[in-house]
Amino acid sequence: MVVSSAGVGASQLLAQRLEERFNNSLKVTRILDLATVMKTNLAEKMVVSTIPIYGLKQPVILVSPLLPPRGYPTNQSCNY
Repeated sequence: MVVSSAGVGASQLLAQRLEERFNNSLKVTRILDLATVMKTNLAEKMVVSTIPIYGLKQPVILVSPLLPPRGYPTNQSCNY
């Protein structure tokens, strides 16, 4: 799942780049905004986000909205 505050188009581009970067071994199941994430019971194993999210059971991977050519997403404490 991808969470972004950058709008639908940018979020879809980020999801596409993530799937391409990981040779389709990463499947983006849905794209949500922060308010929806906080009200939803998440079934996903992890969350990729362009904004910090606290209080989830799933690990949150913090990435740049543009996902630069270098650097792979890691733990929430790292910014890309």
